Amino acid sequence: MRGVLTKAMAFRIWVISGLAAGGVSLAYLAGLLPLLAAEGVLVLAFPAFALFLFLWWSAPEGTEDIPFMGY
Repeated sequence: MRGVLTKAMAFRIWVISGLAAGGVSLAYLAGLLPLLAAEGVLVLAFPAFALFLFLWWSAPEGTEDIPFMGY
């Protein structure tokens, strides 16, 4: 099923981006990652986290595709 964004896929991407942001934050606080690298990952992970949280939240149950939002 290529090109179809399901509610389960949006949930997986939401969780992965949240874990990436949390892991990078902890790695920076532990001194394992320089500030510039941590900022770079957070700049990419946070918008994905917010967008896929919205897509997961607004997706209806039982349908195979999330409709186009018009953003």
